[in-house]
Amino acid sequence: MLGLLRSLPGGKRVLEKAASLIDQSLTPGSSDGGFYGGRYYNSAEAQKGSGYGRYERQSSHADALVTLLANHFPLTTVLDVGCARGFVVEALGELGVAATGCDFSEYAINTAARGARGHLRWADLSQRLPWADGEFSLVTCFETLEHLPPELSAHAVSELARVSRGYVVASIPSFGPRPPLPSGWFDGKMRDATANAAYVALGPDYDGPVPLADLAVDERGNPIEGHLTIASFRRWREVFEGAGLVRCAAVEAALYSATEQYNLAGFFDLYVFAKPGVPLEPIAGEALRQRARDVLRPRKSLRQHG
Repeated sequence: MLGLLRSLPGGKRVLEKAASLIDQSLTPGSSDGGFYGGRYYNSAEAQKGSGYGRYERQSSHADALVTLLANHFPLTTVLDVGCARGFVVEALGELGVAATGCDFSEYAINTAARGARGHLRWADLSQRLPWADGEFSLVTCFETLEHLPPELSAHAVSELARVSRGYVVASIPSFGPRPPLPSGWFDGKMRDATANAAYVALGPDYDGPVPLADLAVDERGNPIEGHLTIASFRRWREVFEGAGLVRCAAVEAALYSATEQYNLAGFFDLYVFAKPGVPLEPIAGEALRQRARDVLRPRKSLRQHG
């Protein structure tokens, strides 16, 4: 019966909406006691605090991100670090990819997306990740590293590198030059217009990270969206290279170009690195590309953030 409904015009959307409503009914309305609890994902304050009016698969841009991965990487085993409720893991699973996710938020893990349940676990990126060296062909880390304080950046990236045997793909809000791609910016990250202008005036040689006192905060005094490390593209590249990874510049450029069709160019500041000896321009399987086209439904961004 469900298969017949999926085959009808609009049938898949009906099923997705039904699943979303079920999830909402199961989702507690209170916080789990920490910054990344229920208030962070689902509340009237969420748009100011985390960027989420309500955190759902569409607002997470998971389908767009997984489409990009399927089009550029040979996906076999994937770990998504900072997975939140697991929408990337869920989308990868729909493509038949063995995907696992981890997050620091117990709330997110306990309210995992239906297709990610049983594939997520709690982990702390400031500690040692609970996987063996080289366990995954690809490790992703979307909009996560900026949530750690600057002094933990090197350790966190070294853990991403350790558990990967192939590639590491991350997105991190960044500023400064990024040749040959457009530069990043300070807008929205600084405490006020005066601070924003002051950092712009420092010029292209400033790498940061920006001191916490100069970062924007919400009405509770918490850094906006929980961002603690705002630094330049150059500074982040040095951190990845310090972990022994090699930049895949051509793939970064291709991903940036591909994000334009989803209105995400400049929104996800993407970094692509490989373990030494791994091809810097991976070849994705055509069967996986086709399945992504058939299964996933990426949409243009409304510029929500997380």
